[in-house]
Order: sequence, then C-alpha cells, then structure tokens
Amino acid sequence: MHAGTATDRASPVTAGASPRAQRRAFVAAYATPNDRTGLVQVATTLGPIALLRAVVAWPATASAATTVAATMAMSLYLLRGFVLMHDCGQQSLFRSPSLNRAVGFVLGVMSGMPQYVWSKHPAYHHATTATGSDAGAR
Repeated sequence: MHAGTATDRASPVTAGASPRAQRRAFVAAYATPNDRTGLVQVATTLGPIALLRAVVAWPATASAATTVAATMAMSLYLLRGFVLMHDCGQQSLFRSPSLNRAVGFVLGVMSGMPQYVWSKHPAYHHATTATGSDAGAR
C-alpha cells in the first residue's frame, strides 16, 4: 500500500457505514497500483538519497555531526526504498509489470538485495502463511 494525495483518489467512505466497512473502503482506494503516485514515491525517495549521498561523500566540507545526521537520514530513505522494492516485487506499485521489474531492480541494487530472487521468496511466504482471518485455523 502506498500513499496518495487527496486529488489522486476520491474517498469512497460513506457516513453511517460500520467502522470495518469504512476501513475496507479507505484501504481499497489505495490498494490498486497507480503509475503517477508510484513515480512520485520513487522520485521522492531517490532524490533525497542522492542528495544525502553527496553530503556523506564529501566529509571534508561537512562537520562530523552533519555527516552522521546525513547517514542516519539516508538509512531511513534506503529503508523506504526497500519498502518500494517490496511493492514492486508484489506488482503493486505500478500497473505495468515491466515498470515494476525495472524500478524494483534499481531499488534492489540500492538496498543490496536482488529484487527478482527476493520477490519470489515473499510470494511463497504469502501463499503459505496464515493471514488475519485464518490464523487460528493452523
């Protein structure tokens, strides 16, 4: 699931619906791949990573505290990149499978994880692991 803006998706939540129905309607609005939102998510992840990498690469011009802060911020953006790679692996970031594969590959290189191989392991995990409603059945 990835965030969008209010203009991206209209909220289907109706007044008077049960909390569960409202939650499902809210999630459904964001549960479909959206190319524009996906590209914004990728750009707002890769841009800061490049900027922070530049700060870390030139420690002579930055103080130690700046370098440490930039490194910590970059680690959070790399984590965000991994989450986007996860979405690509599950074909849920973009509508196009080839765009999911290409962006997932780039994000996999950045996170040090082969995206194609990684995407197959979670697919098996999700197919064979109990989820919310059937967790007690196993």
